[in-house]
Amino acid sequence: MRIRAERDDLADVLARAGRAVGARSPLPILQGLLCEVRGGRLQVTGTDNEVTVRTYLDVEMLEEGRTVVPAKLAAEAVRKLPVGAVAMGAKDGEVEIVGNGPRFRLREMAVDDFPTITDDLTGDTVEVAGEQLLQALAQVGVAASTDEARPTLTGVLFEAEDGGLRLVATDSYRLAVRDVAGVMTSGTKLVPYRALRELFRTVGDGKMTVALGERDASFVTERGRLTVRIID
Repeated sequence: MRIRAERDDLADVLARAGRAVGARSPLPILQGLLCEVRGGRLQVTGTDNEVTVRTYLDVEMLEEGRTVVPAKLAAEAVRKLPVGAVAMGAKDGEVEIVGNGPRFRLREMAVDDFPTITDDLTGDTVEVAGEQLLQALAQVGVAASTDEARPTLTGVLFEAEDGGLRLVATDSYRLAVRDVAGVMTSGTKLVPYRALRELFRTVGDGKMTVALGERDASFVTERGRLTVRIID
């Protein structure tokens, strides 16, 4: 794979996907970002197997393909390049990142070791205004518990009903409820609030599709996708 893009844009998608990368993961591959290029688009994925962030960027595609780069080193390398166009490509076990003068070479990580993450959305879906959802989450999130010994109280309950989405949070002392208008089918899932706080930083506040699947919840905008494992 090989692409060309503006430094700031590339730094942005790497940084946002990198927010899902765990600092102390026992699996080395989870310290990496999966970079895939096809159809003139770069897709960057980071995960800790609980939270997955996928970001998108339209690029000048020089060669299709996929690679896994060390998340921290790749982000630092891009930030150190001068403002302007930069190129990133993988060849012979190395990932090269080049700007106007500086050149960085990173060891490529094993693509086949990266977790398989589907593009498909499963379960009940709703279309909402991202800004309204983020405001609602901020309002109900204050009632969510931070006590990990009681995991069900650390989440926000998403209740999908005709005409919208209801959010509920409680720490057993306080209860917060907020409704968000939308168009959808029915469904109810409990999503960790700690992960939901990453929504604005990772996928933004544009038009958003919320999918409540059997095992996870996904939040998708044109900037990216946040997928969170639900609380059983």
